[in-house]
This record gives sequence, C-alpha cells and structure tokens, in this order.
Amino acid sequence: MATRQWIINAGGTFDFNNPANWTLGVVPDAIDIAQLNTGAVDMITGNATVAELLVTQGVYALAGTYTISGAQPTELSVTAGSVAVAIS
Repeated sequence: MATRQWIINAGGTFDFNNPANWTLGVVPDAIDIAQLNTGAVDMITGNATVAELLVTQGVYALAGTYTISGAQPTELSVTAGSVAVAIS
C-alpha cells in the first residue's frame, strides 16, 4: 500500500487513470491512497478503485465511478477548509 499523490497543479480536466498525473507515474489502485493536494481546481474523469480518497488542498470534481475497496479504515478524508469534492 502506498499514498499516490496527484501532481497536476493547473486547473482543467484530467484523466484519473493517466500515469502522468501521479507521482512516479503510478496510478493508485485498490490498495493505495489517492491524495489530491495540489491546490488546483480540477475536473478528474475516469473510473477507479482505491483504498482511500484523501483531499488535503484544492477543489476537485470527480466524474466517473470511484469505488472504495475497504482496504483502509478511512474511505474519504477531507482535511482542508477550502476543499470541495463533487462526485457524480
């Protein structure tokens, strides 16, 4: 299990499953924590299964199907006051 960090810091629409959008070019999977922390305003598209979605900074709209695998005791964690997550 690892924490994979989103590295896009420019606003726009980006694919969750594109390795270029994550540190070390590794997309989080069912045993990983997907951390969104760049301070950007992004629309993130795609379908994914992760252990936890951790939002610490920024505004993100998630479009697609995002499944939490249950591999972590916390499934969704939003820790910054200015964060909004919209899941559709």
